[in-house]
Amino acid sequence: MPSESPTKKPIQAPAKRVPDPALAREIEREHVSVREAVAALRGEIARLRAEPGPHHAPDRLSGMLGMFRVHLARHFALEEQGHFLGDLPAPRDPGVQRIVEDLLADHRGFERAVGRLLDASQRADDGDAELTEVFTQSLSGFLDDLERHERTENELIQELANRDVGAVD
Repeated sequence: MPSESPTKKPIQAPAKRVPDPALAREIEREHVSVREAVAALRGEIARLRAEPGPHHAPDRLSGMLGMFRVHLARHFALEEQGHFLGDLPAPRDPGVQRIVEDLLADHRGFERAVGRLLDASQRADDGDAELTEVFTQSLSGFLDDLERHERTENELIQELANRDVGAVD
């Protein structure tokens, strides 16, 4: 009976990447917080549309967007750190890799877009109904795109978690 070489080690399956539970909870809190901020901005859109004329509170909208800009940057940075978007793709799954690359590129696009909206918010509250409507349409479209992006992230994370669970079964 041949003996096994003491230097040979058994082949092991690659370590399963499990998201840090604390980070997962933090990202879930962030997603809730982003949804709340989006709802507040949608409320502001409704206010702007319902109250024609100068609103005499351009700082209110600009302040909301300024805080949202900071919040969004923090949110994206959190998502991009370990075991989530920053470390999700399995190298052997180019479809997942492409989705992650697109989501990461979206982050930069959203950061630029919220900056442009912040600049435009100063002019949207001057009483010009047409300008206000163009701005609110732009802001609403931005929020729609952001919500779609967040859903895609959630679906990807869920799909990969399900793959991990399936791999263990």
